[in-house]
Amino acid sequence: MPHILKLKDGKLITPFSINDVLEEIDSYMGPEIRSYIEDWEADIQEEKEADRYDRAEAEKELEEVKDHQHSFLCDLQQEIEAVETLLDADRLNRKALQKTVQHISQMLYREL
Repeated sequence: MPHILKLKDGKLITPFSINDVLEEIDSYMGPEIRSYIEDWEADIQEEKEADRYDRAEAEKELEEVKDHQHSFLCDLQQEIEAVETLLDADRLNRKALQKTVQHISQMLYREL
């Protein structure tokens, strides 16, 4: 929706886009100021694009970390279930239990 702007000399303008405002700036203040504002606006657009790219990359990296953590926790859960199975057995197989605990320890060490 356009706004009605009152200029310093009392003149009213109704700009429909930033270009209409830039034309008035050009006529009142000169082309250097208009060029400065256009460059500033272009810089802002470049920063927005860079921010969009950075956000997309960060979201992608976060998804990869989530997937990795989920996979790690599932593997850890399987190893803990193996320990529970070994502990529930009638005879304690110390070698198998030790091997499973070492595997869990190695998994944790790699993550840390």
